Amino acid sequence: MDTHHYQGLFVFQIGKKISLVYRLSAGKTSSLGMAESTDGTSFVSTRKPVSFVSKLGAKQSTDGLESFRASVLSGGLALSFSKDPAKPPLLARSNKGYEWKVLPSKNELRHETVFVDGFSGTKKTPQILAFSKSGRNMIELSLSDRTLNRFQSLGIVLEARKHAFDASSLTPLYATTHKQGTLLVYAAKNQQGLPTVSAALFDRENPSVMLWRSGSPLWSAPSRWYGKKISLLGGAEVGKYFYGYFQCGHEAVDVFPMPRLWETYAPSKKIAHKTRPSQTKRASTASAPHRLIRHEENPILMPIPEHPWEALSAFNAAAVAIDENIHLLYRAQGHDGISVLGYAKTKDGTRITDRLSLPAFVPKNSFDERKKNTPKNSFPYLSGGGWGGCEDPRVTRIEDRLYMTYVAFNGIHPPGVALTSISIENFLNKKWDWKTPRLISCPGTMQKNWVLFPEKLNGKYALLHNISPEIRIEYLDSLEGELCVESMPPRRGPEDAERWDNIVRGVGAPPLRTDEGWLVFYHAMDERDPNKYKIGAMLLDLDTPERVIIRAREPVLEPETEYENHGYKHGVVYVCGAVVQNDTLFVYYGASDKTLAVASAPLRPFLDALKDQKLPKLKSFSLS
Repeated sequence: MDTHHYQGLFVFQIGKKISLVYRLSAGKTSSLGMAESTDGTSFVSTRKPVSFVSKLGAKQSTDGLESFRASVLSGGLALSFSKDPAKPPLLARSNKGYEWKVLPSKNELRHETVFVDGFSGTKKTPQILAFSKSGRNMIELSLSDRTLNRFQSLGIVLEARKHAFDASSLTPLYATTHKQGTLLVYAAKNQQGLPTVSAALFDRENPSVMLWRSGSPLWSAPSRWYGKKISLLGGAEVGKYFYGYFQCGHEAVDVFPMPRLWETYAPSKKIAHKTRPSQTKRASTASAPHRLIRHEENPILMPIPEHPWEALSAFNAAAVAIDENIHLLYRAQGHDGISVLGYAKTKDGTRITDRLSLPAFVPKNSFDERKKNTPKNSFPYLSGGGWGGCEDPRVTRIEDRLYMTYVAFNGIHPPGVALTSISIENFLNKKWDWKTPRLISCPGTMQKNWVLFPEKLNGKYALLHNISPEIRIEYLDSLEGELCVESMPPRRGPEDAERWDNIVRGVGAPPLRTDEGWLVFYHAMDERDPNKYKIGAMLLDLDTPERVIIRAREPVLEPETEYENHGYKHGVVYVCGAVVQNDTLFVYYGASDKTLAVASAPLRPFLDALKDQKLPKLKSFSLS
């Protein structure tokens, strides 16, 4: 029986080489080793021992030591680690990482510290900056000379933000110098107690001044890690990603790529460290035109326990812009698991100014009303934690009426697509006299994700019902009377196997007319990164929308945040509505089938970036 146990201790990066120092335990004995990688994911042991020695050269044991943090400085490597969390950390220096000389200095640093090269005074004397964990919810900055013997505190530079993804347990993870400033990547815990990773930039000449702080997490731990011991090993910058290294319990070391959001920072207003971060406006990453940027106050809609019909979830929302307001019809569920539609309104695209206490649409038809005596397993279909009703609405304005398609499910037959409409006047007056809904997909076939174009094409209504392997549009003389539109389920061709969207789920929001073409968002998955709904974008020809002008090679939005991964269905971002208001694109999406969130981008730069194919991709994977 193999009794060997590998425990990751810390990670550091010199040039393009990334080194992982680990402890190998076999019975009552242990030794230290190092593995190296050039791509950040595939590590090979160097088979050379790693040791810690005192000033006199005597070897020192690392048993019982924890919280290792390695830093790369101009004069070599520096390391902080602890034996007693209540006492200042121990420090060590090394040239290549194999032999570490423990420093005899007595410092006043706090527990868990990372170092970075810095400057001090008008003469810019080279010194070392130290970011240290201070208490439970703060990070302190100190200054030292090159010997790491004495430290001068510059005060608290970072604090936890209540009710956010970094609500507690701020811990420095990695620091380096960038052209934008001094970068600090730090770990924290969200309100559910799961680890997250975020970042902040500080002025290089005045490091106590914060320039930028991420408004969304770079990474959130998987829910399966809840309540387990998690070791933070460090980070590295590889290509366009930041790699974070973690170990959960006795599992293998995991590496998670994260977006380098700090590269979107553009010099503007500086935030002095004396101002509590919780009282300042969180930094925006809206300067990045190449992707959708989440709103810093997401989710914008959450369930209301006092309303039985939306006590469990409020998510996937249709959106329509009328009279300088954006109106939302969102899917809601109560404890009965039946989906109904609620109403909300926003003027600025993000802040909800009106929300009704009763539903705006309730299923009452044979194809969408679930009878009380219908067994839950009558038809094997479960969506968003619900058991029937009206799901995932899409609203399109055509002339003076609003047309709504939605997924209709009665618990007995396969879900299909239904259509209804309402006059704009009655809609704005909240007179919910919806036209009697009709099932427009053929009975007995499972259909979802159908949308109408917002104008007639060649004198006919255009219904987009399939985008894979080709764009399929049904042209209709009228939206009245009986309809039975046939549609094949999305599929892929062998040439799509290497694409991120090799499993296409369907269209998201109704098409948006732009000067570059019809902008269409859609849902897809990657079989190499399973069970994650991601959002793609494509442009269709204005006159012949069956022709794809361009399709993004990478998703424009992926499930990365805590609220996108810890609802009823982890790893889901699901778009049902998108509008353009004041030259800004607003995309409304359900987050993990529980809440509603919004992401936005300036329309023109977004379209330019789509054409230039500058859209990033983020993946996660494990080391074995």
